[in-house]
Amino acid sequence: MRRISFYGYCHNKSIIIFVIVLALTIFTINKGYAYKHTIDEHPDKMDKKQKTHPPE
Repeated sequence: MRRISFYGYCHNKSIIIFVIVLALTIFTINKGYAYKHTIDEHPDKMDKKQKTHPPE
Protein backbone atom coordinates (compact mmCIF):
# COMPACT_ATOMS: atom_id res chain seq x y z
CA MET A 1 0.00 0.00 0.00
CA ARG A 2 1.35 3.39 -1.01
CA ARG A 3 1.64 6.07 1.66
CA ILE A 4 0.70 9.64 0.83
CA SER A 5 3.23 12.09 2.15
CA PHE A 6 2.19 14.97 4.35
CA TYR A 7 3.26 17.47 1.68
CA GLY A 8 1.21 15.73 -0.99
CA TYR A 9 -1.83 15.85 1.27
CA CYS A 10 -1.35 19.56 1.96
CA HIS A 11 -0.86 20.29 -1.73
CA ASN A 12 -4.14 18.55 -2.61
CA LYS A 13 -5.93 20.39 0.18
CA SER A 14 -4.57 23.71 -1.09
CA ILE A 15 -5.87 23.02 -4.58
CA ILE A 16 -9.34 22.25 -3.21
CA ILE A 17 -9.37 25.47 -1.16
CA PHE A 18 -8.17 27.45 -4.20
CA VAL A 19 -10.95 26.02 -6.38
CA ILE A 20 -13.60 26.80 -3.74
CA VAL A 21 -12.38 30.40 -3.34
CA LEU A 22 -12.21 30.85 -7.12
CA ALA A 23 -15.77 29.52 -7.56
CA LEU A 24 -17.12 31.82 -4.83
CA THR A 25 -15.31 34.80 -6.37
CA ILE A 26 -16.76 34.14 -9.82
CA PHE A 27 -20.23 33.62 -8.31
CA THR A 28 -20.02 36.91 -6.41
CA ILE A 29 -18.81 38.88 -9.44
CA ASN A 30 -21.57 37.45 -11.64
CA LYS A 31 -24.19 38.23 -9.00
CA GLY A 32 -22.91 41.80 -8.79
CA TYR A 33 -23.12 42.32 -12.55
CA ALA A 34 -26.64 40.84 -12.62
CA TYR A 35 -27.90 43.28 -9.94
CA LYS A 36 -30.58 45.61 -11.33
CA HIS A 37 -29.67 49.16 -10.33
CA THR A 38 -32.52 51.62 -10.04
CA ILE A 39 -32.41 55.40 -9.94
CA ASP A 40 -34.97 57.97 -8.96
CA GLU A 41 -36.91 59.69 -11.72
CA HIS A 42 -35.65 63.11 -12.76
CA PRO A 43 -37.46 65.85 -10.78
CA ASP A 44 -38.64 67.60 -13.98
CA LYS A 45 -40.53 64.48 -14.99
CA MET A 46 -42.27 64.00 -11.63
CA ASP A 47 -45.87 65.11 -11.10
CA LYS A 48 -46.37 68.50 -9.50
CA LYS A 49 -47.77 66.75 -6.43
CA GLN A 50 -44.54 64.86 -5.91
CA LYS A 51 -42.19 67.83 -6.32
CA THR A 52 -40.42 68.77 -3.13
CA HIS A 53 -38.45 71.74 -4.45
CA PRO A 54 -40.07 75.11 -5.14
CA PRO A 55 -40.00 76.29 -8.75
CA GLU A 56 -37.04 78.43 -9.69
